[in-house]
Amino acid sequence: METEDMPEGIFLRAVKRKFSLASLPETHQLLQKTCRDFAENELRPIAAKLDTDSIFPSKQIKKMGELGLMGINGSEEYGGAGLDYLAFSVAVEEIARQAQK
Repeated sequence: METEDMPEGIFLRAVKRKFSLASLPETHQLLQKTCRDFAENELRPIAAKLDTDSIFPSKQIKKMGELGLMGINGSEEYGGAGLDYLAFSVAVEEIARQAQK
């Protein structure tokens, strides 16, 4: 973000923006639930084994692709979901959270 030409107050407001997961748009909430359910059912049960045995979760990655999770913020023109970076962040956060438990 170019800040040299911005008045100080505008820059500070841009930096201090906060998001609350309690107020996510409906699309993002549905994505959050989908990712949470997938990770709880598909990743959590095998997460420790994947780590200790250094196994790449090929089956689970394929399922993520089938759910549309591999192109969340990619353009629909190229087969992505066309969602924003907030959606991408929500998905990554949910999958990471469940896979670590």
